[in-house]
Amino acid sequence: MAIGIYNQYIWVHPESKVVIAKSSAYPDYDLDGTLKTVKTIAMFRSIAEDITEQ
Repeated sequence: MAIGIYNQYIWVHPESKVVIAKSSAYPDYDLDGTLKTVKTIAMFRSIAEDITEQ
């Protein structure tokens, strides 16, 4: 996983062969960026799990 400033990501899940790139920017990252990071990673995991189940 790579995390950029302002909430950009590259997330790789080799087991399910899923790669997610998130390129949007969140300028208020200093306010609640840690919470957004936790939620974003949870979303990525959920996507990978859903794809794996199909």
